Amino acid sequence: MRAETDTRIGLFAVLLVSATTTAVAALDPPRAPAVGPARTAEGSVHVTAHGEGTYAAPQSLQPMILGALQDSVVALALAQLGMPYVLGGTTPRGFDCSGLVRWVTAQVHMPMPRTAKLQALAGTPVRRDALEPGDLVAFGDDQRVSHVGIYVGGGRFVHASSVAGRVVVSRLDRQPSRLIRPMRAARRILASAERAMN
Repeated sequence: MRAETDTRIGLFAVLLVSATTTAVAALDPPRAPAVGPARTAEGSVHVTAHGEGTYAAPQSLQPMILGALQDSVVALALAQLGMPYVLGGTTPRGFDCSGLVRWVTAQVHMPMPRTAKLQALAGTPVRRDALEPGDLVAFGDDQRVSHVGIYVGGGRFVHASSVAGRVVVSRLDRQPSRLIRPMRAARRILASAERAMN
């Protein structure tokens, strides 16, 4: 496998089961971001991180690779449980909510904006009843987004909580209060080109 591909997908080899690692190893080198339908002459489809870069994979492997990317985002987020909350924090020494989201997505080469407000505009909108692990969830009032986290499934999300003082898992349906705002939006930050067309 080429050195540039090893660099791009090295993290996946560590996090994923051997079958998925085999599928990821079949990827072509990174290409320019895809625009519109991403089919190539060989019948492959690009799996696109909303940000820079695409990963070209044979269409038959696309669901496995997309699932592996989602699993990687969730695993990285869960691995930060217990890390301290630090206002403005962007590393495992301490995170704020948007710092955690940005750090996790950067580990899988998905650049994200720094603030919760801008992160809540990344990717594509998704309904609450259609959430998938790895989706971004945003919280706030009618005026603005004030908090973000990463959905991990089962009605739960990982976030750096100023209330708890650390990275925790919480339920989406938790009781709103002065300090805990209701869910306002959800965004799909990882999607296949084919799913994005539907």
